[in-house]
Amino acid sequence: MKAQDTLYKLLHWALVEIRYEATEVKSNKIFSISNALHNLPLQLLTLEQETDYETLLSELEEQIKNNEGLSGLLAHVRRTAKNHDQDK
Repeated sequence: MKAQDTLYKLLHWALVEIRYEATEVKSNKIFSISNALHNLPLQLLTLEQETDYETLLSELEEQIKNNEGLSGLLAHVRRTAKNHDQDK
């Protein structure tokens, strides 16, 4: 197994574990974020072209539209990336 595969699978299982723990402590926000993202690392393993990343991101955006915690997090990441690009 390549290191890349191992790292993506580690992220997947970490998110699954976080999702489980969120149910134990009854944290809906943490559960909904980890539930929405736990398959993302495995999906990234199968992507081959840049357009595949754009499609995956669009699908994720549609899926998390009503997930307040995650949609806010994605908006923050986009702002941070935009600011970072402007600083270059």
